[in-house]
Amino acid sequence: MSCVHAISLRSSAQEGNLLRFNPHDSHLPGFSMELIRLLHQTDPQLLISGQDRFRSLRRLEADLDSGKIDMVVGMEGTVARRQRFMVITRPVLYVQHVALAVRQDDALLQLPADGMQGLGRYGIVAVAQGSAYAAYLSTPGGGQADDGAIAITGNLGKLMRHRVRFVLHAEEELGWHIQQLRLQPWIRLIPVPLARQDVCLILSRRLPASTVRHLRAVLQRLERSGSLTALRAKYGLKGRPQQPSRRVLPIRRQGSKI
Repeated sequence: MSCVHAISLRSSAQEGNLLRFNPHDSHLPGFSMELIRLLHQTDPQLLISGQDRFRSLRRLEADLDSGKIDMVVGMEGTVARRQRFMVITRPVLYVQHVALAVRQDDALLQLPADGMQGLGRYGIVAVAQGSAYAAYLSTPGGGQADDGAIAITGNLGKLMRHRVRFVLHAEEELGWHIQQLRLQPWIRLIPVPLARQDVCLILSRRLPASTVRHLRAVLQRLERSGSLTALRAKYGLKGRPQQPSRRVLPIRRQGSKI
């Protein structure tokens, strides 16, 4: 009789991201928290711990790099992170689209003609400390950046107090926090066209290749079964659009019928 060995994985929660981790809400405890539960239910061999302990984005990256934790369930799979970590992209957990949060009384109704590069002339842009969205301001003239806050909620507070003019982040996460904090009368969103980020399962490079393959297989099982799609829908999220399948038509031979 074969013995099935448990795969123990150390994870962590992301501080200040209510869309992914919100343990105080029993109905909507967070996309990542519910995905961890799905992973447990789908494959009891997986033993994931640590999701009740919170870390900032920078701490998550540092501890993943050093091997203090093995995985982060939900973080943008940027080029820089793919160079440092193992990033599962098939499937991605969900897709986010970039947006600016502004006050409702702000005169700016759409992104300037010169896009993100022109924001510096308009005011200070707040980004979460260590977030992937700071890269959109890294070009010359990209704007005055304020990355002092480690959470979206802190940046929305700065926006409300007129300390910054914009908050740059994911439209989905900004909208979720605005709704949870009941800030709809005071804050609105301006989409950034053609800008998106894939949110993925991020793994330490110290993990055995067999464990990485196992996790990828379990995620693919959740995708095929529709469980991952249902979880996205619960939180108002979407996956990566499926490529249209190419139908191969049979070759019609002379004198034959199709």
